[in-house]
Amino acid sequence: MNYQSTAPGDQPTIGIRPRDLMREYGIGKHGLAILIANEGHPKPIALGKRSSMYLRAEVDAWLEARKAARDAA
Repeated sequence: MNYQSTAPGDQPTIGIRPRDLMREYGIGKHGLAILIANEGHPKPIALGKRSSMYLRAEVDAWLEARKAARDAA
């Protein structure tokens, strides 16, 4: 589930749950763990003992950096 910001001028989506991010990427838990460990993917923010969320702005920035690196090669 994506969490929406209601403040005007903010990015509409501020956070994304790990399962939604994995669904978006088309990968599983292990694939996401590899991206975090080896590829510099942003780490999630802990919301509680068993709950976490990724900041959409960090994920988008990471994807744009990967895209720029691909285009520069």
